[in-house]
Amino acid sequence: MLCISVGPRGDEDLDKDTLSNVEETGEFVVNIVSLSLSNTMFESSKNHPPEADEFEKAGLTPAPCEVVGAPRVEEAGVSMECLLDRVLPLGTDHLVIGRMVRFHVQDELYGDNGRIDVAGLDPLGRLAGDYTKVETIFELPKDDL
Repeated sequence: MLCISVGPRGDEDLDKDTLSNVEETGEFVVNIVSLSLSNTMFESSKNHPPEADEFEKAGLTPAPCEVVGAPRVEEAGVSMECLLDRVLPLGTDHLVIGRMVRFHVQDELYGDNGRIDVAGLDPLGRLAGDYTKVETIFELPKDDL
């Protein structure tokens, strides 16, 4: 299960197209992008008119999904196809919960141990309009249980 938070459209009390699309289709895609795609990610997050092609506006390439009808971002290191489980209103925001049904990872991001090379992915996140970069990865001691 994955969740995303979708806030209202700018200063308006209207739902974002993202929320409307998810509720209408019952599906969505979560793309994890690298720091190198930060400007394109920012462009795609702007309040474009509903008829605008956000892929075109951001200079991104839509790639077909295998289960859901929504496209994924070809340039994203990781993409997760999701079927909508539920939408929970939280104040003016909405928590969108989905069941991941397909996982796409760029070949070069598979580590020798079969796990995703997080340093190679160089993931960027969006936090309520601001952005964050994963910079410190560490392990904790593992106790034998």
